[in-house]
Amino acid sequence: MLKFYLTVGRSTIKIQEILREARHQPMAPGPTAAHFT
Repeated sequence: MLKFYLTVGRSTIKIQEILREARHQPMAPGPTAAHFT
């Protein structure tokens, strides 16, 4: 159970990092970023 939470936490951190990088890119579409936020 603890391992499951650790993997979920890591995946959410990865997703947040990807979203942060996507926001910095000028070619990133606004609606898609808003949808994942």
